[in-house]
Amino acid sequence: MDSPSALASPSFVKLVDTYKKAAATAASVTAYAVLARGMARELLPDDLCALVSWGASLLRARMEPPPVERCTVIVRRIEVDSSNCDDYNAFYTDVHDYLATRIDPRSMRRLRLSGGGASKVMSMDRGDSMTDLFEGVQFRWASVPGEGDNVRT
Repeated sequence: MDSPSALASPSFVKLVDTYKKAAATAASVTAYAVLARGMARELLPDDLCALVSWGASLLRARMEPPPVERCTVIVRRIEVDSSNCDDYNAFYTDVHDYLATRIDPRSMRRLRLSGGGASKVMSMDRGDSMTDLFEGVQFRWASVPGEGDNVRT
């Protein structure tokens, strides 16, 4: 509990006094803003109010950070006969191999182990996603089933 001497200390009294002044100032500023807004609506023409509103929105747009731009790149997995076309699906394979080096098993719900023989690759399972940082740019990779993909893994 607070002792009576602690409540009567000069620093506590000064703190309470400062708080009261700040609250009174905030209330006064709010009251003046409401009064000015009401007077502006009554006295200023609608065109001038629209111009002020447009200017305020322009100023607000310049002061706010720009919206995050998103770009989606789709890398399709195409099942082809390897005897007919060796490099047809090379881009998908390259992305798959790159993400296998960037994967964090602690952050993934499920992992897929694929490959045959001596080369095995750990990758994302369908429906999972991961975040990657490449040269200061953040990428979000997601594995989603495409059109015509079968559900078997």
